Amino acid sequence: MMRKSVVNPIEFEGKQDQSRTILGIEFYCFVRLAAALGFFVVGLFFRAGTLVQMLFMLFCFLAAAYDVVMKTVDEISGHHALTMEPLVLLSSLAAFVVRLEVDGAALMLLYRVCSLVMDYAMSRSEQILKKAVDQRPSIVVIAEDETEREVHRDEVRPGDMVHLYAGSVAAVDCLVAEGQGTIESAAFFGAPTLQELGEGDVIPAGSRLISGDIFAEAMGAAGNSLFERLWNQSRAEGGESSRVERWFELYRRFFAPVALALGAVITVLLNVIGKCSVSSAIHRALCVVILLNPAGMFAGLYACSHAGTTGAFSRGILFKGVRSLEKAAVPAVVVLDKNGTVTTGKYRLEAVRAQKLNAETLLKAAAHAAANADTPLAHSIVEAYKEHVDYSIIGNFVEYEEGLSVEIEGIPVLLGSRSFLFEHSVPLPEAEDNPLELHVSFAGRYAGSILLGETPRDHIDDAVEELRALGCQDVVLLSEDSSEKTHSIARYCGIDKYYSNCRSDEKPGRIAELCERSGKASTIYVASSEADRACLTTADLGVVMGEGEYPCSADAQLLLLSNRLDSLCGAIRSARLTKNVFLQGMAAVLGVKLLLILFALFGVSSQLWFDMLIDSIAAIGAVLNAVRAFPVSRK
Repeated sequence: MMRKSVVNPIEFEGKQDQSRTILGIEFYCFVRLAAALGFFVVGLFFRAGTLVQMLFMLFCFLAAAYDVVMKTVDEISGHHALTMEPLVLLSSLAAFVVRLEVDGAALMLLYRVCSLVMDYAMSRSEQILKKAVDQRPSIVVIAEDETEREVHRDEVRPGDMVHLYAGSVAAVDCLVAEGQGTIESAAFFGAPTLQELGEGDVIPAGSRLISGDIFAEAMGAAGNSLFERLWNQSRAEGGESSRVERWFELYRRFFAPVALALGAVITVLLNVIGKCSVSSAIHRALCVVILLNPAGMFAGLYACSHAGTTGAFSRGILFKGVRSLEKAAVPAVVVLDKNGTVTTGKYRLEAVRAQKLNAETLLKAAAHAAANADTPLAHSIVEAYKEHVDYSIIGNFVEYEEGLSVEIEGIPVLLGSRSFLFEHSVPLPEAEDNPLELHVSFAGRYAGSILLGETPRDHIDDAVEELRALGCQDVVLLSEDSSEKTHSIARYCGIDKYYSNCRSDEKPGRIAELCERSGKASTIYVASSEADRACLTTADLGVVMGEGEYPCSADAQLLLLSNRLDSLCGAIRSARLTKNVFLQGMAAVLGVKLLLILFALFGVSSQLWFDMLIDSIAAIGAVLNAVRAFPVSRK
């Protein structure tokens, strides 16, 4: 019996030097903001317009503006596109020039506080989203000699022996070294499945041991687990930008000069046409410039995309970037590469075509002949027989490239392709050659054939029907097989359009044709892990089905880890939900901005700090609204 010693784990979300932060804010930044707030509050006690109040407000401005000034200098010196900081700095200084020093100081102080609150909201929402899908426990039981100790999962090193018992969850990827049991797959593989484990099997982090007792060797640190690698892929930036991202980038690039030019025009118009004083016109124009800030829209896009991808990730759907979400939301054509997506790679018995014997006897003879063979077709025949195979009556087994010869109770039997039997001088009836049809002969006489067919995936026809219900105009099947075989599979799956005899080098051309017909909607190509890179990159959205990571996953924009086609339906629903939540959030933010701009232009409300506050609240609301893109629902 092992002794158990408990070691207090180091609980932390990230490795930070807590002594240099206060409330999550860098120490010196916190000191500057605290000083700025102190100057501002004290300054309010002095009569408005006095030199003393102006000095306190100036001190407040200088303390709060340090980071803004540094970023502005960096943008100008580095020839980067100007962002919001230079405009806030200019607006605050302009407020001081027109003797609205309280408004100018409040604007800068509030901008810095709201920026920190926004950053915290974004960071905190990301932590909450990851925690919602991360089932790994913080504590790991490590077995050493005759003792066990508890450590934090970040302290686990490759080679450590992890003890898993019934009900426990693997915190790191492990390799079973001793024991056996049943695990429930991690949630990020989609619908939970049960799997029997024994020595040498892999347990992915996040999997729950349902029964049994296992000692497993840690395959790596927690940060290198399959969960972490897939999570990082879902958060990786790069690749082609989405249409929304391109619009936002264009807005960000020209935002500062356009806002300044618009502010100048508004000032002149209000002064000349609106008969406002110069100071009042400048003040109202500055309010408009502040309200053109795109930060709220950027934050909404970022938060929605992360919430949407996290919700999909929890169901075994791995989006890569905003573009993949955008393309999945508007599918027009779904192209299925037959191998690995529509079929399982296994074979099923379709027909027994007996000539001299009855079908049961021919199948029995074929199963005994194939019993010692190591090919998928031979295994399928033995499985289809469903009876006991008597190995004592089998002898002189020889396996060839296209068939085999064997003796069953002393009678020579051949099993193989048409060409194989023809080479052994067996006369065959005229028929088209079918690679999934194995022919049988007894003592040199033709006895019949066993016709096999590829096994379609479970509920593939339901998934195809659901794709159509989601608005897909066409579901197309690509296959390298003959027209007859492809038609059979397509009919079983409920697919009307297919391309047979389609070689690998012809598939990208077929996909390109379908993309042209789709117009602005998406053509989605779905394949297995062996998919050709050209096919994945030619389609508007390249999708790979399969469990775990694959070499071609770098070329796919969407991974379906559950290896089920109905996961694609879940991906489309997730993308549409994310898009709708984003548009609703943007509509709310833009509505608030437009209302405040109208108030500022007509002089109803023209306080810089007030406009900044309401605009920031709307932006934070867009971030909080984005959580709706992370549903707890069916796949």
